[in-house]
Amino acid sequence: MFSWSREASTQTNTASLAQGYAVAYERNPEGFRADATLFETWSRAMALGSQALESGPAGNWVHSSLDVNGSTENRLDPWNHAFCMLRRENMLVVVSAAPSSPLCKDVQIQAEELSQLPHGRLLESPSGSLILVIERKETQR
Repeated sequence: MFSWSREASTQTNTASLAQGYAVAYERNPEGFRADATLFETWSRAMALGSQALESGPAGNWVHSSLDVNGSTENRLDPWNHAFCMLRRENMLVVVSAAPSSPLCKDVQIQAEELSQLPHGRLLESPSGSLILVIERKETQR
């Protein structure tokens, strides 16, 4: 079971940004790269999750992104690991274990817990996994 801690935080310093992006980048290039990786994780997870909700099997299941039919474009996170996906009716959790590789069988969450999490935001668990929760109605915009 996951324990949810916070939204994934950006690494760039807002004080440096006030002086301009070039200055902020000169002071912290690694922070900008980390932010880009978080954005790429969110983008791939959102595309994969939307596809799974639209054309994947209905019901309750846990799968690796490698097991999902359709486009292969977003099946791997920026660390080249498969995402784990857990579906509960019209909600889907997409998990990236970030630099480590998750075991999809370890992804467990009850529908009640799932409904209490913010949707569409990249969250970070205490273990460092990155989690995105989306609902079917969010994909139909």
